[in-house]
Parts: sequence; C-alpha cells; structure tokens
Amino acid sequence: MKRLYFMLLAFMLGASAIAQKKSLKITISTLDQPLRLTGRLMAVSDSNITLNTGDSDLVYIPVKNMKWVRIKNSFGSNALIAGGSAGVTFALVGLAIGQEKKNDGTLGGALQDAFTPTKGEAASLGLVNGLMLGTAFAGIQSAVRGKMKFEINGSQENWKVALKKIQSYMSKP
Repeated sequence: MKRLYFMLLAFMLGASAIAQKKSLKITISTLDQPLRLTGRLMAVSDSNITLNTGDSDLVYIPVKNMKWVRIKNSFGSNALIAGGSAGVTFALVGLAIGQEKKNDGTLGGALQDAFTPTKGEAASLGLVNGLMLGTAFAGIQSAVRGKMKFEINGSQENWKVALKKIQSYMSKP
C-alpha cells in the first residue's frame, strides 16, 4: 500500500510539473511610451526581449527602451493545476483504500460498516480533499512568490541581473 502512495505522489508531482511548462505572461513598461505592453514571452537575449501580444506580429523591445519588466504569476492557473492533479491523485488513493460493506448482522460489523467508507465514498472524499489541498497549496505558493518586477531603466547591468532571474524562472518545470 505504501508503494501505491509513493507512486501516486510521484504521478501528482510529474503531472504538475508537465502542466506548468508554458510561456510566461509578462508586462513591460518602456521609457519612450507611456503605455505598457503585455503579452507572452517568446524570447530573451542580452540586448532585447520578444513578446507575442496576441496579434499575429511579434514585438521586439530593446533593453535601452525598457523601464521595468514584470512577470505575472497567475493564481488561477496554479490553483487549477495543483487542485486538479491533487484531486485526481487523492481520488485514486480513495478508490484503492475503500472497502465494501460487510453487513454480517453483528454489532462489530455494523460499527465497521458505519465508519468504513466504500470505494465510491472514499474516491469522492479524496477528490474533494485533493481539490481543497491543491488549491490551498497554490495559494500559499502564489503568496510566497509574489510579483516579480525588475527595474531596468535602460541599464544593461540591471538587465543582466533581471535576465538571469527570468531565465531561471523560464526553466522551472
């Protein structure tokens, strides 16, 4: 039974890691324009950043024009991924540990039937508890990470520091 728990935990972590591989949503404020550009991060380099703003064209922003860069941490997608993977995992565990009712007519059998969930009850409880725990985990994770905002102000040195952090954030599973 312990092997099953470890296998399902590994499945949950793997599913969460695979689902979180996506492009980053990023907002950039430029020095020469009062408006902000928001879109999906396509590429970063030492001299510029490339965004897909939802239109068919890509926007290239050089470092010398950047005021600040902010990475958006979405609580909703984190909650969906963590809650979904934990809910499915806990439902499978509940399905595995649930027992059938004995109903042998004795007091001990009646007490066991009263406090032992069936496979369906255990699976539904596992699903609900997994969704709640996964969503709580995503909330804690979003609160701890906070917003990642990097002040660039056209400086190449500030961009090098921000670039390392952005690239490490991009490579996280």
